[in-house]
Amino acid sequence: MSCSQDYLHLLSAATYLGNNTLLATGKFAEHPAFAGLEIIIVPTEEAYAANALGVGRHVILPAGFPRVAESVSARGFQVLPVDLSQFEIADGGATCLSIIW
Repeated sequence: MSCSQDYLHLLSAATYLGNNTLLATGKFAEHPAFAGLEIIIVPTEEAYAANALGVGRHVILPAGFPRVAESVSARGFQVLPVDLSQFEIADGGATCLSIIW
């Protein structure tokens, strides 16, 4: 299966949030590697929100993407919207800007 869409990083198209849940765009949502996961499909117009950061029951999500935020909240996560609009210009996302240890 080909997922030939233009993304700088895999996490720009598919991000594991925890609790067996994945955010994914377009063809990435259908990839066999993600079989068995609960997939939240990110609409094309909110694709930047696919790069989110799950920490326990919290998800750091770029602000301004209400459909994705609603879908994530509906799965029991607490959404923490953060204005990343200036980083979006340079293809930076929530995972790129984080150090987890």
